[in-house]
Amino acid sequence: MIQPKNGSKQEIIQVNNKNGGIFNFLNSQKVVPYVLISPFIISFLVLSLYPAIQAIIMSFQRVLPGEITFIGLRNYTRIMNPTFFTALQNTTIYMILTVVILSQCQCC
Repeated sequence: MIQPKNGSKQEIIQVNNKNGGIFNFLNSQKVVPYVLISPFIISFLVLSLYPAIQAIIMSFQRVLPGEITFIGLRNYTRIMNPTFFTALQNTTIYMILTVVILSQCQCC
């Protein structure tokens, strides 16, 4: 670090700012929010997005112990039966009733 000739604080700060480089960049007001939020974004991508993408990929496969076979849309055609639509109807009714009841409740 270069020391200024007369040693005033303002000159020392200016010299430090010139030599700071990456430290000053990471502490700038524009960059600090991104540095602070980056751990959350990285953990979100690793713990949420990656498994979701893997689940979508696996939905196009038949996965048996020791055997993975690509079967395309056959898994989706197999669920198109009356039981699936009954379950879908029950879930929709339950969701609608829950939202209506909770929106009317003043205690929550």
